[in-house]
Amino acid sequence: RLPLKLPPPGVPARGRGWSQLWQDTRLALRSLRRRPGFSAAVLITLGLTMRPTAAIVRVGNWLLWSPSPAVADPGRLVVIWSGEWSGETRVSPSGVSYANLDDVRAASGTLVGIAGWQVSSVSLAAPGLPPRHVQAGFVTANFFHVLGVRLAAGRSFIVDEDRPPFGATVIVISHSLAAQAFGSPGAALTRALMINGGPMAVVGVTPRTFGGA
Repeated sequence: RLPLKLPPPGVPARGRGWSQLWQDTRLALRSLRRRPGFSAAVLITLGLTMRPTAAIVRVGNWLLWSPSPAVADPGRLVVIWSGEWSGETRVSPSGVSYANLDDVRAASGTLVGIAGWQVSSVSLAAPGLPPRHVQAGFVTANFFHVLGVRLAAGRSFIVDEDRPPFGATVIVISHSLAAQAFGSPGAALTRALMINGGPMAVVGVTPRTFGGA
Protein backbone atom coordinates (compact mmCIF):
# COMPACT_ATOMS: atom_id res chain seq x y z
CA ARG A 1 0.00 0.00 0.00
CA LEU A 2 1.28 3.44 -0.92
CA PRO A 3 1.32 6.09 1.80
CA LEU A 4 -1.05 9.01 1.52
CA LYS A 5 0.46 12.04 -0.23
CA LEU A 6 -0.18 14.69 2.38
CA PRO A 7 1.32 18.20 2.19
CA PRO A 8 4.09 18.96 4.69
CA PRO A 9 3.14 20.83 7.89
CA GLY A 10 2.78 24.56 7.46
CA VAL A 11 1.95 24.50 3.76
CA PRO A 12 -1.23 26.51 3.02
CA ALA A 13 -4.24 24.50 1.92
CA ARG A 14 -4.87 24.47 -1.84
CA GLY A 15 -8.13 25.71 -3.23
CA ARG A 16 -10.91 27.63 -1.60
CA GLY A 17 -14.52 27.13 -0.69
CA TRP A 18 -16.25 24.20 -2.30
CA SER A 19 -13.18 23.00 -4.15
CA GLN A 20 -11.27 22.60 -0.88
CA LEU A 21 -14.23 20.84 0.72
CA TRP A 22 -14.41 18.44 -2.24
CA GLN A 23 -10.70 17.65 -1.95
CA ASP A 24 -11.05 16.98 1.78
CA THR A 25 -14.06 14.74 1.18
CA ARG A 26 -12.24 12.71 -1.51
CA LEU A 27 -9.23 12.29 0.78
CA ALA A 28 -11.44 11.14 3.66
CA LEU A 29 -13.30 8.62 1.46
CA ARG A 30 -10.05 7.20 0.06
CA SER A 31 -8.66 6.82 3.58
CA LEU A 32 -11.80 5.05 4.83
CA ARG A 33 -11.87 2.76 1.77
CA ARG A 34 -8.33 1.56 2.48
CA ARG A 35 -9.29 0.55 6.04
CA PRO A 36 -12.85 -0.93 5.90
CA GLY A 37 -12.68 -2.43 9.40
CA PHE A 38 -11.79 0.90 10.95
CA SER A 39 -14.44 2.63 8.82
CA ALA A 40 -17.16 0.27 10.07
CA ALA A 41 -16.14 0.84 13.68
CA VAL A 42 -16.25 4.61 13.19
CA LEU A 43 -19.70 4.52 11.58
CA ILE A 44 -21.13 2.23 14.28
CA THR A 45 -19.69 4.43 17.03
CA LEU A 46 -21.14 7.56 15.44
CA GLY A 47 -24.52 5.87 15.08
CA LEU A 48 -24.58 4.82 18.72
CA THR A 49 -23.45 8.14 20.15
CA MET A 50 -25.11 10.80 17.99
CA ARG A 51 -28.65 10.33 19.29
CA PRO A 52 -27.72 10.33 23.02
CA THR A 53 -25.43 13.31 22.45
CA ALA A 54 -28.18 15.17 20.61
CA ALA A 55 -30.60 14.40 23.46
CA ILE A 56 -28.14 15.74 26.03
CA VAL A 57 -27.64 18.90 23.99
CA ARG A 58 -31.40 19.40 23.70
CA VAL A 59 -31.86 19.01 27.47
CA GLY A 60 -28.96 21.36 28.15
CA ASN A 61 -30.40 23.88 25.71
CA TRP A 62 -33.79 23.66 27.45
CA LEU A 63 -32.33 23.95 30.94
CA LEU A 64 -29.56 26.49 30.47
CA TRP A 65 -29.79 28.46 27.24
CA SER A 66 -33.48 28.68 26.29
CA PRO A 67 -35.52 29.72 29.33
CA SER A 68 -39.28 29.90 29.00
CA PRO A 69 -40.28 33.22 27.43
CA ALA A 70 -43.21 33.33 29.86
CA VAL A 71 -40.82 33.71 32.83
CA ALA A 72 -39.71 37.25 33.61
CA ASP A 73 -35.99 37.92 34.13
CA PRO A 74 -34.89 34.24 34.35
CA GLY A 75 -31.28 35.25 34.99
CA ARG A 76 -32.21 36.23 38.53
CA LEU A 77 -33.81 32.90 39.39
CA VAL A 78 -32.10 30.13 41.33
CA VAL A 79 -33.23 26.65 42.36
CA ILE A 80 -32.72 25.55 45.96
CA TRP A 81 -32.80 21.85 46.80
CA SER A 82 -33.15 20.55 50.34
CA GLY A 83 -31.93 17.24 51.69
CA GLU A 84 -30.04 15.33 54.33
CA TRP A 85 -26.43 14.26 54.08
CA SER A 86 -25.96 10.55 53.49
CA GLY A 87 -22.29 9.86 54.16
CA GLU A 88 -19.76 12.48 53.15
CA THR A 89 -20.63 13.03 49.49
CA ARG A 90 -24.28 12.11 48.91
CA VAL A 91 -27.46 13.99 49.74
CA SER A 92 -30.89 12.40 50.08
CA PRO A 93 -33.54 14.90 48.87
CA SER A 94 -36.28 15.76 51.35
CA GLY A 95 -39.26 18.07 51.46
CA VAL A 96 -39.59 21.37 53.28
CA SER A 97 -42.52 22.15 55.57
CA TYR A 98 -44.37 25.45 55.44
CA ALA A 99 -42.82 26.38 58.80
CA ASN A 100 -39.32 25.65 57.48
CA LEU A 101 -40.03 27.68 54.36
CA ASP A 102 -41.10 30.64 56.52
CA ASP A 103 -37.85 30.33 58.48
CA VAL A 104 -35.82 30.40 55.25
CA ARG A 105 -37.70 33.48 54.03
CA ALA A 106 -37.10 35.28 57.33
CA ALA A 107 -33.38 34.44 57.37
CA SER A 108 -32.68 35.36 53.75
CA GLY A 109 -31.14 38.75 53.12
CA THR A 110 -30.52 38.46 49.37
CA LEU A 111 -33.61 36.73 47.93
CA VAL A 112 -36.59 38.85 46.95
CA GLY A 113 -39.04 35.95 47.06
CA ILE A 114 -39.06 32.21 47.67
CA ALA A 115 -41.70 29.87 46.26
CA GLY A 116 -42.04 26.14 46.78
CA TRP A 117 -43.20 23.49 44.34
CA GLN A 118 -43.31 19.73 44.06
CA VAL A 119 -44.04 17.79 40.88
CA SER A 120 -46.13 14.65 41.00
CA SER A 121 -48.30 12.46 38.78
CA VAL A 122 -52.05 12.86 39.21
CA SER A 123 -55.16 11.34 37.70
CA LEU A 124 -57.03 13.83 35.51
CA ALA A 125 -60.61 13.69 34.24
CA ALA A 126 -61.71 16.61 32.04
CA PRO A 127 -64.76 17.22 29.84
CA GLY A 128 -64.40 15.57 26.46
CA LEU A 129 -61.07 13.94 27.32
CA PRO A 130 -60.35 10.36 28.37
CA PRO A 131 -59.08 9.96 31.96
CA ARG A 132 -55.30 9.93 32.10
CA HIS A 133 -52.26 10.45 34.30
CA VAL A 134 -50.53 13.82 33.91
CA GLN A 135 -47.74 15.74 35.60
CA ALA A 136 -48.92 18.39 38.06
CA GLY A 137 -47.16 20.85 40.32
CA PHE A 138 -48.18 21.43 43.92
CA VAL A 139 -47.06 25.01 44.56
CA THR A 140 -47.17 27.77 47.12
CA ALA A 141 -49.51 30.69 46.52
CA ASN A 142 -46.71 33.03 45.36
CA PHE A 143 -45.34 30.62 42.75
CA PHE A 144 -46.40 32.56 39.64
CA HIS A 145 -45.53 35.88 41.27
CA VAL A 146 -41.94 34.77 41.99
CA LEU A 147 -41.51 33.50 38.42
CA GLY A 148 -43.06 36.64 37.00
CA VAL A 149 -45.56 34.68 34.90
CA ARG A 150 -48.56 36.62 33.59
CA LEU A 151 -51.50 34.28 33.17
CA ALA A 152 -53.42 34.08 29.91
CA ALA A 153 -56.75 34.13 31.75
CA GLY A 154 -58.02 34.34 35.30
CA ARG A 155 -55.78 34.79 38.32
CA SER A 156 -53.06 33.03 40.26
CA PHE A 157 -53.43 31.66 43.77
CA ILE A 158 -54.03 33.84 46.83
CA VAL A 159 -52.64 33.38 50.34
CA ASP A 160 -55.96 32.29 51.84
CA GLU A 161 -56.05 29.37 49.38
CA ASP A 162 -52.69 28.14 50.61
CA ARG A 163 -53.54 27.26 54.20
CA PRO A 164 -52.38 23.93 55.68
CA PRO A 165 -53.10 21.11 55.73
CA PHE A 166 -54.57 20.85 52.21
CA GLY A 167 -55.39 24.34 50.96
CA ALA A 168 -58.35 25.28 48.77
CA THR A 169 -59.56 23.02 45.96
CA VAL A 170 -58.54 25.38 43.14
CA ILE A 171 -56.21 24.85 40.20
CA VAL A 172 -54.35 26.76 37.50
CA ILE A 173 -54.18 24.76 34.28
CA SER A 174 -52.06 24.92 31.13
CA HIS A 175 -53.10 26.73 27.97
CA SER A 176 -53.22 23.47 25.99
CA LEU A 177 -55.44 21.70 28.54
CA ALA A 178 -57.83 24.67 28.62
CA ALA A 179 -58.11 24.58 24.83
CA GLN A 180 -58.61 20.81 24.69
CA ALA A 181 -61.17 20.56 27.50
CA PHE A 182 -63.06 23.87 27.24
CA GLY A 183 -62.22 25.42 23.87
CA SER A 184 -60.32 28.47 25.13
CA PRO A 185 -58.58 29.80 28.27
CA GLY A 186 -61.46 32.16 29.07
CA ALA A 187 -64.05 29.38 28.83
CA ALA A 188 -62.13 27.30 31.38
CA LEU A 189 -62.57 29.76 34.24
CA THR A 190 -64.93 28.66 37.05
CA ARG A 191 -65.21 25.22 35.43
CA ALA A 192 -64.16 22.08 37.28
CA LEU A 193 -61.73 19.23 36.68
CA MET A 194 -61.47 15.95 38.56
CA ILE A 195 -58.01 15.53 40.09
CA ASN A 196 -57.40 12.20 41.88
CA GLY A 197 -61.14 11.71 42.08
CA GLY A 198 -61.97 15.12 43.59
CA PRO A 199 -63.30 18.31 41.94
CA MET A 200 -60.92 21.26 41.48
CA ALA A 201 -62.17 24.67 40.32
CA VAL A 202 -60.14 26.34 37.54
CA VAL A 203 -59.16 29.87 38.59
CA GLY A 204 -56.43 30.59 36.03
CA VAL A 205 -54.76 29.49 32.80
CA THR A 206 -51.03 29.77 32.10
CA PRO A 207 -49.73 31.36 28.87
CA ARG A 208 -49.10 29.16 25.87
CA THR A 209 -45.31 29.35 26.25
CA PHE A 210 -45.17 28.34 29.92
CA GLY A 211 -44.21 24.71 30.47
CA GLY A 212 -43.81 24.60 34.25
CA ALA A 213 -40.90 25.17 36.59
